[in-house]
Amino acid sequence: MHIVIADRGFVWVGKTEWLDGWCVITDARQVRRWGTTRGLGELAASGPLRDTVLDPFGTVRVPERSVIDLIDCDESKWTAQGSLMSSPAYSSPAATAARLRQVPAG
Repeated sequence: MHIVIADRGFVWVGKTEWLDGWCVITDARQVRRWGTTRGLGELAASGPLRDTVLDPFGTVRVPERSVIDLIDCDESKWTAQGSLMSSPAYSSPAATAARLRQVPAG
């Protein structure tokens, strides 16, 4: 399991493998908000934190030339709840809508 940093600012987390010039990320979550005080290394080692926001993304295929960095994750921290989807940091559509209602306009 890795955090994958790609060009244009994309950051995903999931299970990775290399196939024919592509980094294939399965059970991928796009990292919308790190929620850390010590960067992506903290997220990789600690798993999702209270302020981390992850969006489900399914399977992602990133061209090899677009991968900037891979950070090994402590998979036990990411799967302690059984899967990434059951993480409290998982952003379900309802959770996202609730979070957006809390943001002041303007």
